[in-house]
Amino acid sequence: MTAHRRLLLRYGSAAVAAAAAFALRFMLHYSFEDRTFTVIYVPVVVFAAFAGGRGPAIFATLLCLCSSFYFLGASLYTSPANLIDVSFFAVMGPIIGEIGNRLLHETEDARYRQAQLQSILDTVPEAMVVIDDHGIMRSFSVTAERLFGWSAAEVIGKNVSILMPTPLPAGA
Repeated sequence: MTAHRRLLLRYGSAAVAAAAAFALRFMLHYSFEDRTFTVIYVPVVVFAAFAGGRGPAIFATLLCLCSSFYFLGASLYTSPANLIDVSFFAVMGPIIGEIGNRLLHETEDARYRQAQLQSILDTVPEAMVVIDDHGIMRSFSVTAERLFGWSAAEVIGKNVSILMPTPLPAGA
C-alpha cells in the first residue's frame, strides 16, 4: 500500500467515524437539548488515534467540535458548562492522538526489529531457535527447520520441549 493510500485510509476512517458520531448525535438531539455531551465523540478520537496517530486524531477532534457547533451554535460558547466540556475535549483530543502516535511507532519499530532478527536467523549457517523465559519458541531459523523437520509456523508459540527426544525408560 502506498503512503498516499495509507494516509487517505487513516484520515478517511477518522472522517467516517466522526460522521457516525454525528448521526448518533443527530438521532439524540432532542434528548441532549442544549448540552454538548462530547463524551460521545471520545471513541471517535480514540479510534482515529489508534488507527492513524496524531494527525487523524486531531482531524477527528476538529470534526467533532464542528459537529457540536452545528448542533448548538452560539450556546456552545455562551453556556459555561458547554464551554468547559468543549475546552476539555479540545485539549484531550491531541493528547489521545499523541498516545496513539507513540503506539503506532512502537508497533512499527517492533515489526522492524522482528524482520531484522528473522533476516539474521535466515542467514546464519547454524540452527537458531529463540525462546522466551517460559521456553516458548519465538523465532526459528531456516536451518533449524531443516535440522528438526518442523516449519517455523508449526513451532513458533510452542514450548521448546517438542524439539527434544523422548527420554528412554530407566534400565533400557
